Amino acid sequence: MGVGEIKKILMAKQREIERQKEVIVTVSPGVLVLVLIVITVGSFLTYRITSSASNGVGAGAQGDKSGSEAVTEKDGKQIITVLARGGYSPRTITAKAGIPTTLVMKTENSYGCERAFRIPKMGIAQTLPETGLTEIDLGTQAAGARVSGTCSMGMYSVSINFN
Repeated sequence: MGVGEIKKILMAKQREIERQKEVIVTVSPGVLVLVLIVITVGSFLTYRITSSASNGVGAGAQGDKSGSEAVTEKDGKQIITVLARGGYSPRTITAKAGIPTTLVMKTENSYGCERAFRIPKMGIAQTLPETGLTEIDLGTQAAGARVSGTCSMGMYSVSINFN
């Protein structure tokens, strides 16, 4: 075998290796994107399932408190406590009319849009802390009044009916 033949064989092998590199470089990003999509979707589903199960709050969930358990009276005032974590709980509350009312928004490791709380009818806009209590004066509401609050995106809502 001469030098020319060896050179041809080496050049053919080099071209073959270059083609294999192209295949690897072309396939690798596609595989990486697919793996990232699977991981992201799996993580999201796990978060939603555990979030809804652990705190009873989430998309469409009613929460672990009934509306009546959220209302207490102290020193002639009515206090309504709502948990803001992955939504609002309870979502529907019945309160007494004709009593000064304070809405207490309770947050516990809240990081979503539920922190940007709005009551448009009353011109109230509050940014809730990640964890803590925020008092909002609702005044004295008449019988039949309804106060509705939402997150900034309109995804979550709470409704207080005064009787």
